[in-house]
Amino acid sequence: MYQKIASLLNQPETAITERVLGYAKQAQEIVKHFGLNNFVVLDETDGSSEPDVSPLAEKRQLQMQISQEIAAMINEHIDINMLLETILEGISRCIGMDRVLFALLSANKATLNEKMSIGWRKTMTAKLSFIVTATPPSLFFRALSASNAVWVNPKTQPEWYSLSDSNALGKNECFIMPIYSSGKATGLIYADRAYGSSSHLTENDFEIFQFLTEQASIGLSAFRKQSGRES
Repeated sequence: MYQKIASLLNQPETAITERVLGYAKQAQEIVKHFGLNNFVVLDETDGSSEPDVSPLAEKRQLQMQISQEIAAMINEHIDINMLLETILEGISRCIGMDRVLFALLSANKATLNEKMSIGWRKTMTAKLSFIVTATPPSLFFRALSASNAVWVNPKTQPEWYSLSDSNALGKNECFIMPIYSSGKATGLIYADRAYGSSSHLTENDFEIFQFLTEQASIGLSAFRKQSGRES
């Protein structure tokens, strides 16, 4: 049933099946604890029925696998780097994004500094940094002012892209989720298709992005509580 996922993750199918079904119960507990109604939970089956092998079904299966991995991480003592890496990999693989970035605001709120990224063409030692300006409002300033994930298209929302944004990022259709701590924006997750993909982003892509980035917020919140950084 999970042959495609096993191939993508380079793991035996039997191991994937055992882990997914085992994590399902943990995911249910996460749902109850955090009140996350749209968390994907798998039913236990014997795997005898033929799976839907359409591209959308493959994306959904991979999303479910990754969601169970995330559920297990949140339910245990959190390795925040592994959690974020799993989420960024999930966005890259489940949606087919070329570039994914997790960045945090500097203390003076003037720049966003990379903490983790996938797909960016840069030297291994270089870290991405982006200026956040209110006048004129930059792409990331607008996104950080939002309360939820945003889907930005340069063809229909050209005002979202400042000259600085165009120089630093290009003008690509993208998804952005602001990350909050104690009611204040502290960073964001950004994803786009910057390298010539002919396919447009879809509502289904946006739903998966929202789902996965919500897990980042939950995980970061749980991590801070485990670390005693929040009361």
